[in-house]
Amino acid sequence: MKSLLLLRHAKSSRDDPRIADFDRPLAKRGREAAPEVGSFLHQAKLIPDLILCSTARRTQETAELALAKLGRHTTLRLVDSLYLAPSEQILKAIHGVDAKVNTLLVIGHNPGLAQLASHLAASGDKAAIHRLRDKYPTSGLAVLEAGIGAWSKLDRAKLIQFVTPADLDGD
Repeated sequence: MKSLLLLRHAKSSRDDPRIADFDRPLAKRGREAAPEVGSFLHQAKLIPDLILCSTARRTQETAELALAKLGRHTTLRLVDSLYLAPSEQILKAIHGVDAKVNTLLVIGHNPGLAQLASHLAASGDKAAIHRLRDKYPTSGLAVLEAGIGAWSKLDRAKLIQFVTPADLDGD
């Protein structure tokens, strides 16, 4: 059984139009939400063996803030091809992950991440599937499970949970 965690980066700032999209930092709201996601992962015992993260500044900041709450070291791999990647490209990166990795966290961008989650979620919590297909907000996290031995076989999964910042408020 493999667990796949798909996390959209936390809310980024658009305050300075001179900053290129790739270099946008997190907004105050994002700096608050990312650690909450990390705390959720820790409490739910969803500790990734590996994190694949887009090289954009906002995804790296999301990873750093979430990782600080996990309670143990996790390998973080920055992947250039995840920046604004379409769903097929994200899936290709996942397919390349070593089979020894049981829990994988991918931190990326919409619309590709939302499209991949929607495609993979072939079964599971129907209300959660509807919610993620309706809106995949910043700091949105899809928790999926797949009965596969190797990541290269991932095509469909069961959506266990879809968590948004609104779900974590007050935790």
